[in-house]
Amino acid sequence: MTPDDYRAALMERGTAQPRHATLVSLADAIVTLSCPGPAPLWSGDVPSQPLAPRPTGDFVFNAPSSMLFAPAVTMPLLAVGGLPVGVQLMGQQHEDARVTAMGRWVLDVVTPVSVSA
Repeated sequence: MTPDDYRAALMERGTAQPRHATLVSLADAIVTLSCPGPAPLWSGDVPSQPLAPRPTGDFVFNAPSSMLFAPAVTMPLLAVGGLPVGVQLMGQQHEDARVTAMGRWVLDVVTPVSVSA
């Protein structure tokens, strides 16, 4: 990433945050997955070999909450082939306690689902 790429990303973040804030009157939280699928099976790093890239899976679904400074709670509600796939609630800035309470409520009322791969 070049310095210009970084500056552009900061400008995008500055545009995205107020747009996200406009959703406050429409929804209490955004419900999404926390990852694009189950984490890959990982047998560990091999001595004298390059480290495994992303041994716990892809972070792509966590990037929006980081960019927006929005609290996100991941709940273990799904599994595919015996491996977990989290469901994520993302709220508004400074609403950490509220989003956490919503996550607790979801865990109390939603039955986890597991499917075979």
